[in-house]
Amino acid sequence: SGYFTFNLGKSDYNFIWDQKATYSLEQKSRSPVPWQKLKDNQPFFGQIQTAGGKNNTQKFPAERKVDPSTVTVPPDYPQNQLYREVVAQHYDAIRMDDDFIGTVLTGLKEAGLADNTIVVYFGDHGANNLVRHKQMPTEGGLHVPFIISGPDPYVPATSVRDDLVNLLDLSATTLVWAGVAIPDWYEGQFLFDTKFVPRTVVASAKDRLDHTIDRVRTVRRDRFRYTRNYKTDRIFLQPQYRDPKDYVKNLRELYASGKLSPKLTEIYFGERPGEELYDVIEDPHQLNNLVGEPEFEEELIRHRSLIDDWLSKGDAGEAEESNEELGYQSDGHKWGRAVNPEYE
Repeated sequence: SGYFTFNLGKSDYNFIWDQKATYSLEQKSRSPVPWQKLKDNQPFFGQIQTAGGKNNTQKFPAERKVDPSTVTVPPDYPQNQLYREVVAQHYDAIRMDDDFIGTVLTGLKEAGLADNTIVVYFGDHGANNLVRHKQMPTEGGLHVPFIISGPDPYVPATSVRDDLVNLLDLSATTLVWAGVAIPDWYEGQFLFDTKFVPRTVVASAKDRLDHTIDRVRTVRRDRFRYTRNYKTDRIFLQPQYRDPKDYVKNLRELYASGKLSPKLTEIYFGERPGEELYDVIEDPHQLNNLVGEPEFEEELIRHRSLIDDWLSKGDAGEAEESNEELGYQSDGHKWGRAVNPEYE
């Protein structure tokens, strides 16, 4: 639509696409940002991929690192020194990301582009090294940071909104900013529409990831998250690409030795329930499953209906994958051994 488009950093989005037709400029490194080229090619639209939780914090200055003894380990993880170090390292990774973002914003200002550029920051999941975050359809995995700044009238005055947002809405919002009509089939909506109606529900799904086969569907409303598990014969902590990591080994060792708390044993190694319902305002770490509690029966019925209505419109992950696809996935990829019975 007449825009100079660029992408700095990651480009493996897990689907086949024409990169040359999508971007005017691609750069494997996220820095340096080619500010002069952007000034010469306005208007522009671009993405700069931050390292996020994958930041290598080993070389981060010691005086700026978070002291593990000062952090609070979320209650759905072991309360030990290893997990204090895991949480502290994640804070260090966030601080490194913040440094990089500051460098980008300073570059934007020095290039004279700050006053006519909209900046959006968002994450794609929670912490890499907390196993109920990345790849998981939980609050930890789905509730991500989302910040927008820019000139009026594109971005209203400073405010914090607590309505539910699906990141598909960012795509629709970007089109409106660019003066491009939103197609009729779009599920996303313009977040700053004068007739904006906040979402009442956001739905999410999980299927096979790398070698790990699963099928989970979940919906989030203002207060509750309802989750439906289809592979209830498999524990939550299935074999996965993070198995060699010390924080996963620690969970398995504690379980094997009988030292893992009853609640964490239930979460990670117990039989998964077919349904889960959590009050995520009171219980953001999803510890207390309300299914079966008489006082929440109406909420359970309401959320069952919501997810049934969503899935009735089509579920592309309903059927099992073909033997050909599973054969490819089991063929010595870096993310581990294919251990699910479907691979046999």
